[in-house]
Amino acid sequence: VHISPGGFTRVRYIISEHSLWAIFVIALAVRLFNIEHIGFSGGSFLIEDSGLFAVIAPEWMRSLGLLAGDPRASGYGERVPLYPLFVGLMQVLGLGAPIYLVLANCVFDAASCVFVGLIGCLIDRRLGLIAGLLGALWPTLIVYSGIVLSDSFFLLLFSAMLYWSARVLKNTDAKSVTAAGCFLGLAILARPVVQFLPIAMVVALLGIAKYQSRSWRDAVLLALVFCIVVAGLVAPLVIHNKIRFDSVALSSQSGTHLLNWVVPAVREMEDGTPKAGT
Repeated sequence: VHISPGGFTRVRYIISEHSLWAIFVIALAVRLFNIEHIGFSGGSFLIEDSGLFAVIAPEWMRSLGLLAGDPRASGYGERVPLYPLFVGLMQVLGLGAPIYLVLANCVFDAASCVFVGLIGCLIDRRLGLIAGLLGALWPTLIVYSGIVLSDSFFLLLFSAMLYWSARVLKNTDAKSVTAAGCFLGLAILARPVVQFLPIAMVVALLGIAKYQSRSWRDAVLLALVFCIVVAGLVAPLVIHNKIRFDSVALSSQSGTHLLNWVVPAVREMEDGTPKAGT
């Protein structure tokens, strides 16, 4: 295939003038090619934990009153509900097959690359374009977007939170603080690994506000807005779990996950003990 110099100039112009769209389209195209290759070569979009989401999705929807009846299976509280609710919605729409879920993951991941680009653009436009394109071509992101897991979904929410948090560094205003709190709250509901991050962010927010010569009153009010937004999103899950499971934990994933997944990986890195032998 021959592309004329004029063609290269046109492509460069489009990417330069429409950087965010270019990042999204390139990222999405690469991910769609990946899942086409997986399907064509007879590969699977499922790994060990993938099937769990199809099982617990309707259980969470019943538990929250979005589907009729009570949950029929136990253990659905092992995962926080946001991604299972998305899977449940796809099932209700008749799009619960793995191929549709990974197609959605491709869109989520491509949007994450856009947020990576936006973060870079806060420093320099060219840096943002390079960062976004690196994300679009990053192998780990591409691989996980082709698997039925919550990683791509979580990454979109977390990268959006990072973007609005970076905006706070430049201008500590209520809009940026509210957006950062909203996306952090949603990220916690997607993966509880960031459940303690609000504490660190409140401390940082107070310091940033004072660094920008804001009054203590303004700094405390902004921190309070952030806390209210995060708590407003997470509190319903805590209340639900207290009523149904008599626990204020976000999920029941604790000792079993630590014993079977974390400890073997640590032992393997520490003294070479294979995971299967731990």
